[in-house]
Amino acid sequence: MAILTVGANGGFTTISAAVAAAASGDTIEVQAGTYIDDFPEGISEDLTLVGVGGMVNMVATVPPPNGKGIIDEGGPGVTVSISNFSFSGAVSPDGNGSGVRYEGGTLLLNNDYFYGNQDGLLANPDPSGSITINHTEFADNGDPNAVNHNLDVGQIGTLTVTNSYFTGAVVGHEIRSLAQTTIIENNRIQDGPAGTASYEIDLPNGGNATISGNVIEKGPQSENWNMMSYGEEGDTYASSSLTVSGNTILYDQSVESPVAVVNDTSVTASITDNDVYGLTSGQISVGPADISGTVFLATEPVLDTSPPFVACFLEGTRILTADGERAVETLRPGDEIVTMEGETAPLRWLGVQTIVRSRHDPVRTLPIRVRAGALGDGVPSRDLLLSPGHALLLGGIMVHASALLNGGSITAEDAMPPTFRYYHVELPRHALILAEGAAAESYLPAHETHPFDNAAGRPPVADVASLSELPYPRARASRQIPRALAARLAARAFRLAA
Repeated sequence: MAILTVGANGGFTTISAAVAAAASGDTIEVQAGTYIDDFPEGISEDLTLVGVGGMVNMVATVPPPNGKGIIDEGGPGVTVSISNFSFSGAVSPDGNGSGVRYEGGTLLLNNDYFYGNQDGLLANPDPSGSITINHTEFADNGDPNAVNHNLDVGQIGTLTVTNSYFTGAVVGHEIRSLAQTTIIENNRIQDGPAGTASYEIDLPNGGNATISGNVIEKGPQSENWNMMSYGEEGDTYASSSLTVSGNTILYDQSVESPVAVVNDTSVTASITDNDVYGLTSGQISVGPADISGTVFLATEPVLDTSPPFVACFLEGTRILTADGERAVETLRPGDEIVTMEGETAPLRWLGVQTIVRSRHDPVRTLPIRVRAGALGDGVPSRDLLLSPGHALLLGGIMVHASALLNGGSITAEDAMPPTFRYYHVELPRHALILAEGAAAESYLPAHETHPFDNAAGRPPVADVASLSELPYPRARASRQIPRALAARLAARAFRLAA
């Protein structure tokens, strides 16, 4: 097994070339940035693709040459993992251009983003195959002139979707699954004010389905008045069950006869302990169902439209500027930020993201507290709090905060209010700046801006392809930190505890 690298400082300049050269079991590390019309041929062996230093943006400006997806993945028996990738612009003459086309086997998606394709992910049948999706966003996929969906999965063994965000599907469904087993847990599935989706969840062949812990919203522009459909195509699996429990179900359309769950099978659905807004007791289901524990909400909760991942400084963090240290939230465009090299660079944009604890994954969003002096003498100068995915330069390595956790001098911060904010500093180039005296990365302008409340106000970058990652290796997990560095940090933690 080998590690192949892609990017300005890597062994390959395109993802396609790395995939062609890879052997089964290899890992392809791709430096964050934008890769235009880079279409890897069909992946037919076990591979891991991971974006290093942030999001890898795969943008299609022409149809994929195979008429399928930006990445054409897998086959029976093959395992492919894709992390920190975004896919956009896939359009095919047959109407089925997709960010990723699944051809079978095991597909693992984590921290990915699919937007503006005809289909976000389109999966062909494989009765023994499985797809697992975690912390991933599907937004604005679809085609008003075709039948497309944010997520479209054929007859596979198991589909598991967790901690993800689906929104703005165009005409088609937010999630469509023909899998024998479908598990949809702890997601946000929301049409939003402009989404024209049909169903929020469509399970036309039935199967064993669990829909639990989600926020599910029917938008005012939806083209169907029902929210979830089960078994409407009639060709159901011999073993079928449907559980809809612990969800927040929000209905924002004005029609006479809406329904949350339409069950066209003889299977009795279990619909329990859901919070419901905009529907009456007689509108919870059509078809066989045991319904209990429904709570009808008098007011509609505010929708959380933030993506499922963040990487920023916590509000109050002091950043060194030409005029001294300033709380990050007080910075304004044009302020001169001091870099690690002692130079200054003007603040280009300040990204803001609001975190609502009740609606976000704590592992990915609660800050990491780095105690004063945990990294070196006077470094940081006072406690530094930053998100788990934010990196600090230590011993020539960009180390993610979550990889530094030791239970003593560096800990997860649970004592946070119900709502708090992260900020990120964007300069004309990706650079190291000083946060509480520690060298931390700025915002890489090549990243997508969707994690931020104020993304729409970010000034455009003229040439994102020319932007580069910092010239340092990265440690995303504690096992990737060199032993000498880990020992030095452990020694400091011991001294601080004494």
